[in-house]
Amino acid sequence: MVCIKENHEVMSDMIIFYESWEPLLSFSVYEILQVYPDAAFLDIGTNIGHYVLLAATIGRRVYAVEPVIKNLALASTSAKLAQVGENITYINNAVGDKPGQLIPWVQKPGNEAEVYMLTQERFNQLTTEEKTRALPTINTVTLPQIINKIQEQFI
Repeated sequence: MVCIKENHEVMSDMIIFYESWEPLLSFSVYEILQVYPDAAFLDIGTNIGHYVLLAATIGRRVYAVEPVIKNLALASTSAKLAQVGENITYINNAVGDKPGQLIPWVQKPGNEAEVYMLTQERFNQLTTEEKTRALPTINTVTLPQIINKIQEQFI
């Protein structure tokens, strides 16, 4: 069971309608995890945690990286309900080519599944109305920083 958003954003609506998210890709991820039983699972851009749950449910150590704290809260709640929360580490960051800060911005109102990470310079170019769809500024980390932090042998 995945906790979904109430505001009818795309990913949540697809899960309601199809009772799954990206079923073919989900099956492929499951098969890959079966081939590499000792590997941890790193999900960059976790969103509401569909793949995090899939990996944690079959006993994998999971690292969920997501810049939108509301999404991490939903992923965490889903994991607690599924009783797999102890297998998951949540990292509230964006991932980029260098450390810094970015501004998460929702392009389409009501669809927080589609969040763009903007530099301050790009954010300043938005209209006043567009700026109202910004989420709190988030720190960025690099993939090597994440890998060094989690120190897993196989990811």
